[in-house]
Amino acid sequence: MPLEARDNAFYLDGKKVQLLSGAVHYFRVVPDYWHDRLMRLKACGLNCVETQVFFSSFCCWILIHCYFLACLAYAYALCMEHMCHM
Repeated sequence: MPLEARDNAFYLDGKKVQLLSGAVHYFRVVPDYWHDRLMRLKACGLNCVETQVFFSSFCCWILIHCYFLACLAYAYALCMEHMCHM
């Protein structure tokens, strides 16, 4: 599923696609609700998800690294399951 940018447009699997993005601040949403938030974005017709990395609430690098990787892996799995190939 390669995404390409060429000729002032995006192409997904060779087809021209318009990217419509919404934001989810994972650190403001309980992980149990992440699935619901992604489904709401999809129901609005969005096909991309943007998020921020919010480091200032953590107190040390080990916690940042472990928590961020766990959140990223979970969010990526949800996105791949529900947002891809709509």
